[in-house]
Amino acid sequence: MPTDHKIRPVRPMISMSTAELKSLARDSLNHPQRLAGLYFELQFRKRKAARELREYVRFLLASLGHPFPWPDTEAMPGHQRLPQGVFEIDTGLLSTMGYRVGMEGIGEARRRDILDDIYEQELFLLKGHPQEREWGKPRTATRLRKMALVLASLTKLSKRMRTPPRIAIAEWESDLRYLKKVFYVGRYDFTWPSTLI
Repeated sequence: MPTDHKIRPVRPMISMSTAELKSLARDSLNHPQRLAGLYFELQFRKRKAARELREYVRFLLASLGHPFPWPDTEAMPGHQRLPQGVFEIDTGLLSTMGYRVGMEGIGEARRRDILDDIYEQELFLLKGHPQEREWGKPRTATRLRKMALVLASLTKLSKRMRTPPRIAIAEWESDLRYLKKVFYVGRYDFTWPSTLI
């Protein structure tokens, strides 16, 4: 019986070099879906050229200013997979911004940097999307509440799984405590979501 149950994001552009991605970005100035796919792929690359290209693609997406189909972030089948259709846009936003937990996740400092950015920056990737309003403006109760609800909901759903992804759950709960301490306490009075089931 297979023992590898790691979640692996679908990366259609994984075999392309950074130079090829750069060329594709130049040819995609009016193709927001392709740019979103490029941005998603570049989240996995750590070299300087890839980081610089990611910022360029982020700028291009911001300059388009209109909605686009969300890039596919489905995982390969495994015991840690969430039910299909759950928070597709919300988890898609977190994934596209580079936020990942669990066995295939990123370090705590990087996760916190990404969460800071999501709370404090304009979400150009949601520009014109029906859920843009749900996420609210940067540095507001609406934005923080939405972030907390998404993380808490993912935690509770995962706790109900037959084989709960314990690392992911621990990291979501840790990040929720971080958001509460840094941005919530002393500023807002909405009810902080619970991860108890």
